[in-house]
Amino acid sequence: MATVNATARAEVVRRKVHDGMLPPERCLKLWAGVGTGRACEACEQPTLPPDIEYECQVQEARTIYLCRPCFAAWEIEIAQPRA
Repeated sequence: MATVNATARAEVVRRKVHDGMLPPERCLKLWAGVGTGRACEACEQPTLPPDIEYECQVQEARTIYLCRPCFAAWEIEIAQPRA
């Protein structure tokens, strides 16, 4: 999703949060490091070196993996007040 603009990325993240595919709460624990090739759970593209991959534990038994741009979009989305 590297060629997708920030508006389109934000919409994908918003839809996935709304549909329950991404959690609406902040990380309990967060790690960041060089991409391992794992698919980002938002854009579904592999996060390859030298890009940064975020590993976010959101519940005791759930961890999500996001690339840097999607992690930023997700943080903005979950900070929005819910209706």
